[in-house]
Amino acid sequence: MNTFKNSIVWFTNNLRLQDNQVLSEAVKQSENIIPIFILDTRLYANTNYGFKTTGNARLQFIKECVANLQKNLRNIDSELYILEGIPENIIPQLILKHKCDVIFTNKAFGLHEVALETKLKKLCKESKTGSVQFQTGSVQFQNDSVQSQTGLS
Repeated sequence: MNTFKNSIVWFTNNLRLQDNQVLSEAVKQSENIIPIFILDTRLYANTNYGFKTTGNARLQFIKECVANLQKNLRNIDSELYILEGIPENIIPQLILKHKCDVIFTNKAFGLHEVALETKLKKLCKESKTGSVQFQTGSVQFQNDSVQSQTGLS
């Protein structure tokens, strides 16, 4: 029996179907899955110092990976919803529109990504619309499992 009726799978950095713990967990626990990718507009903004946040080569790589993911999902009769904007503005709207119970996505460890996760969890809790499940399957070592010689993380 599935735990959730409608779930969003938010593809962030693991843009493949094989060996994808987020997708695997969503399939196990959900009746319906809505796969999404959000091109965060902050990726191609300039920093306060006038430098690009993300280089052209990386943006091109992301676009190619997303196109490949979309093709692979279509091969299994699914569709990747490709959106552009600020994830914490888009995701709550999607939750309401599709009556989603949960969002499955990768756990992030970068400063900005962790702040985004925190904000997203807070938004979901405040609006009482679904929850967020973070999976750590795409990393070799979890953030708190790496220790220095003194034993501190």
